[in-house]
Amino acid sequence: MTSSEEDMHNYAIAWAGEHDKKFSFEAVHSSIRREQALRFILRSPHRCILEIGCGLDPLFPYIPDFDRYFIVEPIEKFATKALNKKAGTSRVTVINDYFEGCFNKFRDIHLDYIIVNSVLHEVPHPSLLLENIH
Repeated sequence: MTSSEEDMHNYAIAWAGEHDKKFSFEAVHSSIRREQALRFILRSPHRCILEIGCGLDPLFPYIPDFDRYFIVEPIEKFATKALNKKAGTSRVTVINDYFEGCFNKFRDIHLDYIIVNSVLHEVPHPSLLLENIH
């Protein structure tokens, strides 16, 4: 793990701790981000979705109808939580990796949405992430 990856991992674990507090700004902020993203997604067709950096609460349980849903999450704790939530559905795939390490897997897949909700400020090279998404 590089020092920037370790920094991101440490930040994510600290963020998760803040999220779990009884009166948490992070929990309220996450809820608002989720509502805004869902409002946008649910107004248009959404057969195939990619979520980059799902954190503690991936969006797929809130989306009633989709064919395929991919999650790319580099923090093992968050990827494991997403795997537990997907139990019983083969329509969801969770990849425990950085998007930069696996973006080629999505080149030939038509994605209706790519969700990058509250991620850019956490990655070491946001311009590289955006370039790979493009």
